[in-house]
Amino acid sequence: MGDQEGRYGRVVDDPEIMLAVLRRKAGVVGSQPLDYASERLKDNKELVIFAVRNDGNWALKHASERLKNDPDIRKIMEEQK
Repeated sequence: MGDQEGRYGRVVDDPEIMLAVLRRKAGVVGSQPLDYASERLKDNKELVIFAVRNDGNWALKHASERLKNDPDIRKIMEEQK
């Protein structure tokens, strides 16, 4: 866990923990793990791509502004339509 306070309490700032959570969450309806990620992880392209491939727009909503406009991520979103 991170040492920052977030919207839902502590936020995750460890990429390995967040990737494990994203893998476990894949395909399950409910809250989006990126909602609990630190700003640094919301700007981690590898994590965001994994989340977007599994949760589409819901995951993209929680990504950093920079990654919301990333061409690779936009392409994945288009392929999912």
